[in-house]
Amino acid sequence: MKSLHIIQSKVIVTFDAASTKFHSFSDRLRPRCIEELILPSKVKHRLCRMQQAHAIQNMLLYGAAGTGKTTCADLLADESNFFVRRFNAALDRSVSDVSEIQAFAVSPSLYPQNKIAVLDEAESMTRAAQKALLTVIEDATAAFDRDYSTKFLLIANDAHKLIDPLKSRCLPISFNPYSVDHKEAMSTLLTTIKSRFEEIDAEYDEQAVLAIIESSFPDFRTIANRIEFELL
Repeated sequence: MKSLHIIQSKVIVTFDAASTKFHSFSDRLRPRCIEELILPSKVKHRLCRMQQAHAIQNMLLYGAAGTGKTTCADLLADESNFFVRRFNAALDRSVSDVSEIQAFAVSPSLYPQNKIAVLDEAESMTRAAQKALLTVIEDATAAFDRDYSTKFLLIANDAHKLIDPLKSRCLPISFNPYSVDHKEAMSTLLTTIKSRFEEIDAEYDEQAVLAIIESSFPDFRTIANRIEFELL
């Protein structure tokens, strides 16, 4: 059986001049805390409480590309004190591949530890694989006799492609920037961008930054790339 594709965390949490001199500015703009995500304030507050309590739920993070879903999963997992593994569901999407996720989720280890399985592009999985994953989630959740538990963070651009029983077992978090007050979203973005410019001691034209934000919103990845290309 082929090995499941595993991706390491992409979040850059801390910086220092020696270790980050080759990082691009768009890398630096990636949110480093829940507060920097473009989500409604009450949602960010609840996510922060989960993070601080190390009490992660099964969640479905869904929304358009470039809106912060994967970064949010990374941030939650990074601060959770769980053993984390991310699976690329776009490449590993069949029933046989789900057995790899099952082995991670329910198999005992030498040092029992709470775990998080992050599934990127979960909607790419076949319906049969989604049904198999449903069983894995149920088995991992119902195992009260174990000294550890496994939580699942599903990431999807299009939640409609996921079967309803799978969605019903996950707390849905919508990454729809238009659900956030426009003024609040602009303020959050601009504050983050300003802090990154200050970090590298670079001058910038605030009006030019605002023009890029307005024209490319809500694709935050495009905003980051344009700022790097046009202003640095």
